[in-house]
Amino acid sequence: MQGEQAYALGLAAKRMERALTALKKSNGDPRHTQLAADAAQAFFIQREMIGFSHQDFVVEFYKIPGAVMARVGAKDPDS
Repeated sequence: MQGEQAYALGLAAKRMERALTALKKSNGDPRHTQLAADAAQAFFIQREMIGFSHQDFVVEFYKIPGAVMARVGAKDPDS
């Protein structure tokens, strides 16, 4: 069970890293901001599921922009 949790956490981290990289390359495109926020939220949820409740380290380590954090948990009204 722990191996599966670690694997899922790793996948979520890689998705978030890719989304953050795409956001940087897009020069702040709002669609990429939302995709990065969705990926960050999924990563945070995976962390919480295995007992890591504080996300401050993650935000610092991955240098998650404030614009992304402001959108975590928010849904695009057009989607």
